[in-house]
Amino acid sequence: GRCVDPENFYWTALHPTFPAPEHRNAVVKRLGWLNVLDWRNPEIARYDLDLRVPDEWKVAHVLTQLAALEPGNNFLNPIFRRLRDLDPIPGWELPAQWDIERYDGKLAKGIPTEGALVVDYVCDRDNLEARERLGREFCLGPLPRPDRPPLDACTLVRD
Repeated sequence: GRCVDPENFYWTALHPTFPAPEHRNAVVKRLGWLNVLDWRNPEIARYDLDLRVPDEWKVAHVLTQLAALEPGNNFLNPIFRRLRDLDPIPGWELPAQWDIERYDGKLAKGIPTEGALVVDYVCDRDNLEARERLGREFCLGPLPRPDRPPLDACTLVRD
């Protein structure tokens, strides 16, 4: 497939208030998170990641690294399951050992390659330098974001 309208892709496919969540999830599953993740604004979506899928594991890695570098509690309403079919771990919070760059404890470093993570990423003060570095390293490229609101973008199609 090919995106014939990349300048409006964000508004029509990813913006949290515009498409139905099930449609947004279908687009993400079809194209892959690394193709659609806007590393400048990771706050756009609720992430439902299957850590067995390499692309989704990489998105969890990017979000974990950003959470370690950006101030505050950045993982909002996290749900983690050790295996996709198991019940969530009650009260789960982002473990320090998932931060492979700064963790120096005795537990194994890194994000597990099994399980499921569902989370909203939030940030009050973003670290643009870290976002750009991680975006270049892991993401396949951000799409340009239009300056006009979604309804204006839709009316342009009719003009």
